Amino acid sequence: RSEAKAARAQIDALGKALDQYRIDVGRYPDTGQGLTALTARPAGEARWAGPYLAKAVPPDPWGRPYRYDSPGRHG
Repeated sequence: RSEAKAARAQIDALGKALDQYRIDVGRYPDTGQGLTALTARPAGEARWAGPYLAKAVPPDPWGRPYRYDSPGRHG
């Protein structure tokens, strides 16, 4: 139960960081850029104004990396 709460909090923080990235850059990072784009400027992104997270993206509470696909299955 505590792991699920921690995961929800992490996902919420990632979502807010991704939204801020989109505001600055004009789109979300693509799958190749991944969540790393929140802490390090992707090549060719002149409008990047991050870092959008204070630290690197942590693994989920069960020790697995978060998966990020953009666009996702449903666009």
